[in-house]
Amino acid sequence: MSAGPPQSSRTQLAGILTPLVIGYLIDATGSFDLALVFVSACAAMAVVSYLVIVKDIRRLDLAEL
Repeated sequence: MSAGPPQSSRTQLAGILTPLVIGYLIDATGSFDLALVFVSACAAMAVVSYLVIVKDIRRLDLAEL
């Protein structure tokens, strides 16, 4: 089973929800401060996820296959 369709749907969902959340935060507070905190938190979660899930990136030696 390919991981493509579930991953694609989650990515598209994030692309739809993120502007809505940012717009709501700006509308509710009248400031970009919480929107920037939200984007910073998303970036921090992305870094942690990358370090935990991806870990080491190594070149694949085709001769070993």
